[in-house]
Amino acid sequence: MSGLTFTVKFICCLLGAILGLLVIRTLLSYSPLAFWVVVSSVATILFWTAPKWVIWMPGIMVFGVANSLVGLVTRKVPTRSDSEVSTAVALLLCALYSVGCVVPLQYDARRISVLDRSALLVYIVCAIYPAYCHTTLASVTPVVFSAVTIGIGAMSISLVAHRVRRRLHPAES
Repeated sequence: MSGLTFTVKFICCLLGAILGLLVIRTLLSYSPLAFWVVVSSVATILFWTAPKWVIWMPGIMVFGVANSLVGLVTRKVPTRSDSEVSTAVALLLCALYSVGCVVPLQYDARRISVLDRSALLVYIVCAIYPAYCHTTLASVTPVVFSAVTIGIGAMSISLVAHRVRRRLHPAES
């Protein structure tokens, strides 16, 4: 029964996230002010609830890694077979999603710092932003490159700071 409950919760969360992203996208086309209010509210909620969802993040990012690997092998976007994906873009996205799988495993969900929470938010924005820009995946565009670079950079800084905190305060680990 617990497996069924988990599956239902996961599907509800996934559908809620997709619906939320569609609402945010629609708001952007109607009212920039409403868009920024909703985005700020979502960012605030994600910031304060990070200890709850950071545990799930590696499991969700595995789908991004798999998606990137499929794109690398087939040269097609798995969700849209009519779209091409270049090798460089597939490798960049695979690196971005791999970082999202590995770094959160290093965190102690009970002791996520403000830096860690901020890095997670920056990472999420960087993972989602290229989809909002309708950028092509046939070649590396500045949008994709900057999003991947900033996302990996934010998580790397967070990881280094997390390791330094662990060494300075080993009793808290």
